[in-house]
Amino acid sequence: MTDDIRSAWQNQSTSGASMQILTEVMKKTGVFRRKIIRRNWVEYIAGAFVITIFGFYIYRIDSVLADIGSALTIAATIFVMHYLRKRGSPGTPPTEGTLTEMIAFHRHELARQRDLVRNVMWWYLVPFVPGVFFFVMGTANLAALSLSIRIPVILAIFVGVWLLNQYGARRLQKQIDALEHISA
Repeated sequence: MTDDIRSAWQNQSTSGASMQILTEVMKKTGVFRRKIIRRNWVEYIAGAFVITIFGFYIYRIDSVLADIGSALTIAATIFVMHYLRKRGSPGTPPTEGTLTEMIAFHRHELARQRDLVRNVMWWYLVPFVPGVFFFVMGTANLAALSLSIRIPVILAIFVGVWLLNQYGARRLQKQIDALEHISA
């Protein structure tokens, strides 16, 4: 009889701990999902702003190169917004499941976002290069700042965006590694 009580107590303790971990994973999954949705909306709003500004530039700046640059920047923005919606939207978490299933779902979502930000150079930055190039060349004689100042500033912005995303990818990897310890 004592062994039965001990066994029941040990199983209750384990399942209680598992429920606590499950609740914590579900909470983290929800917080992460809301963070990704918020990030995407900020990007969509910024994209709408970029499209509006460069659409305005097409009509206001009298330069064929600037017009080409503006059109290419608008096209790059549409591509990036579509890519982000298709590849960067969070998945819908299961409403119920085992601890292992919830950890697997959360890990998968973390890995998808890690891969997205890790590859930001190719889907987010490179598409803007042609538009920025043509726009800068088309406005070279109109701008208050010379090309020797504008080009390094633009490069610094691109490198800064890339570095911030690499930092984000490392942080996501740390979260993935922490989940590996839970499921082990």
